[in-house]
Amino acid sequence: MKLPEIDKPLYEVQLLSIPKPVKYRAFTTREEKIMRMANESGDAESIINALKQIINNCVVDDIDSENLAIVDMETLFLHMRAKSIGEIGSQYYKCTNEVETETGKKPCNMVLEIPVNFLEIPIINKDVKKDILLSEDLGVKMKYPSLAMVRMLTKIDTEDAEIATAAACIELIYNKSEVFKASDCTQDELMEFIFRLPVDKYEIIKEFILNVPKTQLKTGTKCGRCGYDHKFTLEGLQDFFV
Repeated sequence: MKLPEIDKPLYEVQLLSIPKPVKYRAFTTREEKIMRMANESGDAESIINALKQIINNCVVDDIDSENLAIVDMETLFLHMRAKSIGEIGSQYYKCTNEVETETGKKPCNMVLEIPVNFLEIPIINKDVKKDILLSEDLGVKMKYPSLAMVRMLTKIDTEDAEIATAAACIELIYNKSEVFKASDCTQDELMEFIFRLPVDKYEIIKEFILNVPKTQLKTGTKCGRCGYDHKFTLEGLQDFFV
């Protein structure tokens, strides 16, 4: 027997790396359970997998969640969370300021509540340039990190992680006569390309990696017990997946 359902309105959000706004619905109890279980696990991979599943469930348009830029995943989740649970949420921290007590200095430990509007969390570095000219005859077009990229990088030796990240963010390599698609190259070929670059040219690519767009909110509050003025930076899924 098919039981009746509540109509689910659709919303739109403009993502950074997709030209047209993306349509989505709010969470149901099913998605809220997926989110809660992943959050309770405290495991980064579980959170990413849960986010992918939630996006696949809630986004109406046809998008590739595995290759969606991480910053777009963050933006989508924040908007879905706002429409599902409420635009305003709270983050909680303990005051770590040391105060004098009868037995010496101890952390204050006052619980601090930081209100957050999930629809007003800015994306920083939105204007970072993807096209990088390395010489008069050689350039690269970069792309933002994605879920697929994160999965691939977990299999790379730690000592090569930085080079592997730079290589994985390459979309195109071009000179005056040819264009080479990264999708037609192996990861080893792309890493070898990076290894052969002069150090100063690699630093330009590294600067792109260090400054990719991400959701970030700088906020603060004063402890009601000891008066210490706290400053906080909330950033990415690790702080907003609650």
